[in-house]
Amino acid sequence: MNKKITLILLVSMLLILCLFSPGCRKAKPPTTPKEPNLFPLVVNNWWMFSVEKHTVAGTVDSVSEYFEKWLVSHAVEDTSSIEWFVLEKYRSASPESAEVLVDSAYYGRDSLFIYTRASFMGVNLDVIASPKNPKEIPTWSQDTTIMGLLIRINGSYVGDTQITVPAGEFQTSNVMLNVDAIGRDTVNVAKVFYWLGDNVGPVMVIYKTSTDSTVMKLYQYQVQD
Repeated sequence: MNKKITLILLVSMLLILCLFSPGCRKAKPPTTPKEPNLFPLVVNNWWMFSVEKHTVAGTVDSVSEYFEKWLVSHAVEDTSSIEWFVLEKYRSASPESAEVLVDSAYYGRDSLFIYTRASFMGVNLDVIASPKNPKEIPTWSQDTTIMGLLIRINGSYVGDTQITVPAGEFQTSNVMLNVDAIGRDTVNVAKVFYWLGDNVGPVMVIYKTSTDSTVMKLYQYQVQD
């Protein structure tokens, strides 16, 4: 009887020791970090920006200020691997005044990248605006030939930046696009900077060419991811 009790006590002690021993506990599977959603392309999502545009003509620098709203209007049926959406662009003098549809743009995504459709000399080109996770793909490049001219687009992840805009303070991923036309000489066509917030989208956008520059800062937004 005493031997039986002793055996039960020993087994109980071993079970208790095993429960508190790292080697006996079931290991938890490693968690996969959630991929950031830097541009929530969902129908009816919208972003309103305060815009300041500088245009240089000779020695004259003219400045125009207005508000621009980007609305994800609808998805586009496409046979390619890129899922495209139409963004309607509305312009107004103030956030409260009447909006006028002035343009539309195409933004898309696949498993790795966020795209925008740009026009060079009348030819549409699907441009990588940003990797979906810039930390994993910090640099990228695209070449295309249009009318015998080589267009080279180099992109890079500048880093994480905390910025303040009229809509508030945001932690963002800053990416840059550098567009060059390469012939006998290399001419810089444009530079584009995006500050993209996780589950927010574009917080600030800057376009620069030889004749003008545009700064867009997020004023209001409504998104679901």
